[in-house]
Amino acid sequence: VVIVAAAGNENNNKKYYPASFPTVISTSALKADTTFAYFTSNRNYEVSVAALGHNVRQARGNETSAYFGDQGTSAASAIVSGLVGLVRAHFPEMTAIQIRRQIIATGDYIDTIPGNEAYAGLMGRMINPYRALTDTIIPGLKVIGQNVNDGDSLCDNKGQIVDFDLTFVNLLRPSSSVSYELTAITDNFEFIDSLGLLQDLGTMDTLPGFDVPFQINVFESTQT
Repeated sequence: VVIVAAAGNENNNKKYYPASFPTVISTSALKADTTFAYFTSNRNYEVSVAALGHNVRQARGNETSAYFGDQGTSAASAIVSGLVGLVRAHFPEMTAIQIRRQIIATGDYIDTIPGNEAYAGLMGRMINPYRALTDTIIPGLKVIGQNVNDGDSLCDNKGQIVDFDLTFVNLLRPSSSVSYELTAITDNFEFIDSLGLLQDLGTMDTLPGFDVPFQINVFESTQT
């Protein structure tokens, strides 16, 4: 079962559930010009995708008017749910986790659109229904594990350079020479070498963490 959930409408960075569970498609809201509808949408690093969530035409069903303009992440989630149904019908062989990854991987980056810069990395990708239904070559890489090799956490290694590794899985089509760039989302550390290439991975292949090692410079000021 593919679960789509609203990220929340409170204009903050709080995580709400079930949206923030890792197997759920957490959805934020956009305006029609593809800028973030911050006034009616939460944002955080667990958000998967974004969809129209401002002035969305919906049936009212009363004597006043047949339709009204709704807004919020619930309205955006309804659109994403419709796309899930289309992808499932078009790719009946896909599992729920593959459908989720197909929709995320084929989405459009909107972080650099004027007006969205302040929310970069927090909105998710804007869904692209056409690509979600027609792209049959895109891989679906996902981090499924991480490990700090010197201690239980970065806080155990303040002021040191530590080894760190990630475990990847490819949920979709075979990948070849995929490049990556790691970005720190806090001021507690920096990656020594954030750029690299992953080895080829077939569908549902896993790349163990020890094959993808990194080094991190943990600042002395790192907080618990």
